[in-house]
Amino acid sequence: MTAIIGFVENNKIWMGADSLSVTDVFDQQVLLDDKVFIKNIAGLGPSIWGFAGYYRYGQVLRYNFHPPLFKRDSYDVEEYMKTVFIDALKDKLEGIDVEECECMVGVQGRLFQISEDYSVTSPMLGYSVCGSGSLSAMGAMTALIPFTHLSGEEIIRRALEAASICSASVKPPFKILSINGNM
Repeated sequence: MTAIIGFVENNKIWMGADSLSVTDVFDQQVLLDDKVFIKNIAGLGPSIWGFAGYYRYGQVLRYNFHPPLFKRDSYDVEEYMKTVFIDALKDKLEGIDVEECECMVGVQGRLFQISEDYSVTSPMLGYSVCGSGSLSAMGAMTALIPFTHLSGEEIIRRALEAASICSASVKPPFKILSINGNM
């Protein structure tokens, strides 16, 4: 249970998350394990990731999954993410419980959200959320973005703060990372 927020702003991809772990009997523990991280995709460069759901799912994404080489002359980023990338990820997660797990990947100025059924979608708004605190976070992002001069980092921080007030499954400290959007 968590809130993950991704936001594309001025050629930069921002992603933030809380630090709370909640068990199925609602025990809570703040963890040092990050729900957002940066890793390289060969042929595409740096990517930024966030996950919601089981920590084992996130650990596989971060440490065990090595995305296939992106071949620029074979497909564009969207086609790669929705075919080659997701097929490799599905193979890597075989045998791992992914029910109620989802992740977000930011790469090449785009956000891609991956659902538990392995659907890959892209938000038209330039921002997206996932996790149990997503409704509060999405409301805060929708309210903040058009009416603010705040940086991407500050917008995400404030949206996570709003989610932590409205959702028992979101709690600081918050981790917010960014990468440049294009190669």
